[in-house]
Amino acid sequence: MRVVFDLSAEYHGTSINKELLSGPDLANQIVGVLLRFREERIAVTDDIEAMFHQFKVPKEHRNFLRFIWWKDSDPQKDTVDYEMTAHVFGGISSPSYSNYALKKTAADNSHQYGSDVTNILRRNFYVDDMLKSFATTDTAIEIIHNVRELCRQGGFNLTKFSSNDIEVLRSIPDEYRKEGVKDKDLQIGTFPEDKALGVKWNIEDTLGFTIKIEDKATTRRGLLSALSSLYIPLGFGAPFLLKGRLIIQQLCKNNMNWDEPIDDYTAYEWLKWRNNLATLHDVSIARAIKPKDFGTVTSCTLHHFSDACETGYGQSSYIRLVNNKGKVHCSLLIGKSRVAPLKYISIPRLELIAATLSIKVSKMIREELDMEIEDDVFWTDSQVVLGYINSDVRRFKIFVANRVQQIRDNSRTEQWHYVSTGDNPADDASRGLDSKDQDKIKRWFEGPSFLWNKTPCWSINEQ
Repeated sequence: MRVVFDLSAEYHGTSINKELLSGPDLANQIVGVLLRFREERIAVTDDIEAMFHQFKVPKEHRNFLRFIWWKDSDPQKDTVDYEMTAHVFGGISSPSYSNYALKKTAADNSHQYGSDVTNILRRNFYVDDMLKSFATTDTAIEIIHNVRELCRQGGFNLTKFSSNDIEVLRSIPDEYRKEGVKDKDLQIGTFPEDKALGVKWNIEDTLGFTIKIEDKATTRRGLLSALSSLYIPLGFGAPFLLKGRLIIQQLCKNNMNWDEPIDDYTAYEWLKWRNNLATLHDVSIARAIKPKDFGTVTSCTLHHFSDACETGYGQSSYIRLVNNKGKVHCSLLIGKSRVAPLKYISIPRLELIAATLSIKVSKMIREELDMEIEDDVFWTDSQVVLGYINSDVRRFKIFVANRVQQIRDNSRTEQWHYVSTGDNPADDASRGLDSKDQDKIKRWFEGPSFLWNKTPCWSINEQ
């Protein structure tokens, strides 16, 4: 038996976490860490050992972390009062303490280690997990060595290292590697399946889906709980989830009680969707957005597609790379899929909402990616939206005017282009996608075929 600290446990209506200040949120965005993890070919992950336990609690505050336990952990002996001397997992303030200390370590030692090393502590950690990608093996080995030394300066011990490069792993002592990537395993030449911030990572080197929907009661509450358990932070599976969301929305529309059993037809549709979703286990996307031996990137542009229909709306963002030999490579960065509101909204207005969503995603990607982006290109299959954007916002009612203003504040009119519905991958996000439709799955992950043309075809805004 071991002590489990639950600082949210209530007694007489209160708990420790209710009384503690959480402190500022200093953690990096999980989506940003994952985006940066895809930038280069060599990937490395690790973990800070017992991170929260590295920070002492002031003596005058330790009384609040008192607990009762058996002496010498022997249930046959009397209970004894103990006090935690360090911060614990489950404390609402612990993440703020630890993230502050990690960034303070980087700031205090920036003169010694330089920005390439200290920026990893600032930008590539999500709480105690580090995800970082490098262009070459030598660079990875050198910087990881310096990161380990820098972390020691702050009292942090990096452990559970994993990488898709054998030489990088061999440069790390065996005891600091993750289980399954010890010296004896490296001789085999195969890599185990791993997880990167909860995302399935085949270290060979692809990202996939972990689809595990627990059997819940066939009620509105049970279905919502099952759907919420799916974790796909970058939205690669957004179109595949839309059908499940529509089923739950229909239950809300019908005013179903939370614990009332659903009808047989809805149960059948839910089961069919679940079985279809299970096939996503076999679907994957390359982790690195730049393929092996791609060479020097001479052009890097972002392409954002948006679409809407009666049932939903969504968007998808792709990065398009061109190397010094004119070779083109495109990859999906982020996907979004939303059900249409229960309150009726016209299709042109839904298309405008989807276009606004593309603007938000574009801004977020530019803030998070550490790559030099040449330009953004926005695509929609709605001529009405293009007309809105190219018109005077003072002509429109508030709903349209506000969104058009947001679009024009964050983009130029010449960045917006028309794309046919047949070439628009965001059409899958708005209507949903069947995991058996291989052609559409290929378009969803790689973008439309015209993006792969060596000569850009969007120099003139088509309207």
